[in-house]
Amino acid sequence: IVYLFQELLTDELKLTVHTYKLVVIGYMKMETDDGFENALHLSKECLKTLQNMEPYYHLLKSCTEQGKVERVKSVLQDLSQFPLRTKFELCCQINGHILLKDYETALSLVSSLNEEKNQSLMIPETILKDFNDALEKEDKREELQRLQEITELLEKNGKITLKFVRVNMERHHRLLNNCTKQGDVEKVKSILQDLSQFPPTTKFELCCQVNGHILLKDYEAALSLVSSLNEEKNQSLMIPETVLKEFND
Repeated sequence: IVYLFQELLTDELKLTVHTYKLVVIGYMKMETDDGFENALHLSKECLKTLQNMEPYYHLLKSCTEQGKVERVKSVLQDLSQFPLRTKFELCCQINGHILLKDYETALSLVSSLNEEKNQSLMIPETILKDFNDALEKEDKREELQRLQEITELLEKNGKITLKFVRVNMERHHRLLNNCTKQGDVEKVKSILQDLSQFPPTTKFELCCQVNGHILLKDYEAALSLVSSLNEEKNQSLMIPETVLKEFND
């Protein structure tokens, strides 16, 4: 990979923004300090020579997905002097601030864009209100649940995604799975409470939640969970009616 990148970066080749972007993403895939330094250098080079910030934002996106707090802080600082131009740039900056747990800045960012009436970047007021309400309750919530809620609120219209939150949801279910196997009733009860507002999105998550309810002898909740998914006709999660009948019996 490194060899191929060096070939791309020879003086004879006129680099396009797309090439810069691909090489930056490639370096970030290495998840090494050298890879990051090279990606940062190329992002700055593209900004300087082609006046294009897209590679820089892909650098920020990768750092955020990798959970690299210090790098995200540094890159956000570099980008703070430039106005946002696209939804992609807005998403990258918001997700970066959420990783830093700087929710106020994330909210302020979208609020200020709404005030400027920048149609291409505006997020509906209802979403902002929900986002603000979530912030006010943040001291009463677990970090994972808070991040997931805020992200989903923004995602409704802003097309903002936060991949590492999805990963954390999987980890949360793995923790639930382990606690269920260990018969730790109190922990299972607590985790299921956290997950109660997040319907399962995979068979694994469904199994973890059902098994947790069974450990708690809350068979009604377990049956209700799979029945409701069947009613929604969610093909990937549906359980045959015959199985539900046997479960009910």
